[in-house]
Amino acid sequence: MLNMSNTNLSSLRYELHEMIDLVGDESILHAIRLLLRREADFWLTISSAERQAVETGLAQLEKGEYVEHNTVKKIYEKWL
Repeated sequence: MLNMSNTNLSSLRYELHEMIDLVGDESILHAIRLLLRREADFWLTISSAERQAVETGLAQLEKGEYVEHNTVKKIYEKWL
């Protein structure tokens, strides 16, 4: 943990309060609250579109619809 003087800590708190007051996106405010409460669950911090993309990928994986890492490396090795 950082060793901050009380003055620096107060300044940091003030700056964060100012920044939070300017946030207009409710989802960002919820993410900040989760972070500060140390309840941040990755699944809850991503959008519904991102969750759907993860679920689609997992379903494809279960059906065997994937390409192994070594195969992809061989295909793209000239660009890596």
